[in-house]
Amino acid sequence: MSEGKHVIIIYNASDNTIEGKQKGWVENFKQLLQMILYHLTDRAPNFTLVSENAPLEYKALEGYDIMIAILSPAFIKNRKRHQVFSLFKEIKEKQDIPIEHCLFKVSKVLTEVADQPVPIKSLSDYPLFAIDQDNGGVVEYSNFLEEETEDFFWMKMVDLAYDINHVLNNDGQSTNIRSIYTKKTIFLASVSHDLQIQRNILRKELLRYGHTILPEQHTFRNLDEFRSSTEADIQRSDLSIHLIGSQYGEVIFEGHQSSIELQHKSASGKCKQIDRDTSGFLQLVWLKPESRNLNEQQKGFIERIKRDADTSAYTEVLQNTLEDFKNVIRNELFDWAEEEEEKAQHVEQKTFNGQPLVYFIYDKVDHSMAQPLIGAILKLGYNVLLPVFKGDIFSLRKQHVQNLKNFDYAFVYQHNVNDQWVEVKLLDLLKCPGFGRNKAILGKMFLQSNSLVSVLKPHLLRGLNVEQGDKESLLDAIKGFLENPDPQHL
Repeated sequence: MSEGKHVIIIYNASDNTIEGKQKGWVENFKQLLQMILYHLTDRAPNFTLVSENAPLEYKALEGYDIMIAILSPAFIKNRKRHQVFSLFKEIKEKQDIPIEHCLFKVSKVLTEVADQPVPIKSLSDYPLFAIDQDNGGVVEYSNFLEEETEDFFWMKMVDLAYDINHVLNNDGQSTNIRSIYTKKTIFLASVSHDLQIQRNILRKELLRYGHTILPEQHTFRNLDEFRSSTEADIQRSDLSIHLIGSQYGEVIFEGHQSSIELQHKSASGKCKQIDRDTSGFLQLVWLKPESRNLNEQQKGFIERIKRDADTSAYTEVLQNTLEDFKNVIRNELFDWAEEEEEKAQHVEQKTFNGQPLVYFIYDKVDHSMAQPLIGAILKLGYNVLLPVFKGDIFSLRKQHVQNLKNFDYAFVYQHNVNDQWVEVKLLDLLKCPGFGRNKAILGKMFLQSNSLVSVLKPHLLRGLNVEQGDKESLLDAIKGFLENPDPQHL
């Protein structure tokens, strides 16, 4: 990350409060984002918080590389603040930086796109709220650390941090990830709020295999521009993937259809017009099994999807588990990639003799205390992956992520290292499925010397076995865990 980068977070003061807490919602958001960005590159940009009452002139805005807007009804109601987006857009256009590459909108609660300021209407959203699957209502999170918020909230925070980090490392250039192994161009359609996490994970998996993912981030002034861009992206694509959940999605602009249905119609239209032998295009649609509380609008949409599939040989509609659906995608796309992976796996089997891989994560300050524990794991016949301490930040990060992809069992060990380091590593374990793992995690354990008194964030310990004690008790715990991992933590 380039040094001296500056990020401004603008918000409404009423959104920076949490009952009974000293720090407000926006302050906690900034702290978490800083922590994740620091973890990515060992440094983070400078953050400035600005509420609705603080003046923001053109000259002041010139000093910021990225703007984050915390959206809420109260923020949108303050029309005077909307001019900030136009000023920031004007500044970035003079620098030849598209606004979608330097302005991020984060929704604290659900807001209507139609009510949002024009410059940000079509920007990708990072919603930090959820939809109640039982009644369809909006769940606003007042405490980031509540157990039920962890998966959705942390996944979106990680996505936001990765996107910001990519922009800052490329001086505002496009956030699209390109790989030397690019094989297919895939249109991954928009989804409703209940499937945001699933779409983000699928997107990361496809990018991992080198595929180009559309649509890119664009701003649209009207419905015609959105349709035109969608049609162009569909024509560029070899495959379109549509995840259909329990909600219809928000109607955009002056139309009466959601972006989800408009994108489906465009892909379905191409399927009806092409000859697959020459175009190679296919539309894959996944319907969420056992969707509850479908309103009439969503029921009608699903019926139209099924009718379209009946009249097209190149549209496939599946209502199965998401993992089974991903297998269908792999069958279509990953022949070459799977062959390469099989070669790599064959090499791994020779290297590791088919034994499970144990990733023992510790800091170099605890090196001497960790060695007996690592030796005990080796004596049990397991292969051990270890952290690397020499090299530049990027190579260290790359090796760490590779280990997170490959391990079967993971241990995080704390003796002298501080709690902040521990929380970063536990967060890695929480989000490692998004790094492109293709096998199940057999077990995770947190080991801590009995002399320590730590106050760790509760959600980071979910799904972990936790053991505190002296060397002998930790050795016994490791042996017992590897021989019989607790099923509730798998």
